[in-house]
Amino acid sequence: MKLSPSQLALLHFFKSSYSGNDQSQCVGVAPLAPVGLDGVAVQDTKLEGGPVIAVAPTAFKTFVGYAARGCVR
Repeated sequence: MKLSPSQLALLHFFKSSYSGNDQSQCVGVAPLAPVGLDGVAVQDTKLEGGPVIAVAPTAFKTFVGYAARGCVR
């Protein structure tokens, strides 16, 4: 799904606990509820105003489980 600039302005991104400690791999996530959608927005926090992807809750849950097992490099 594509988010408009006005929708993006309503989101509050926070640094994911899965981001690297040295700031080289920073991922920000934001719930989409403030814009009336179900899911999570994800962005690279090093790219202010950069691309954002929006994913369904089940897809994000699957990805986080996969990453927690060390399967994502």
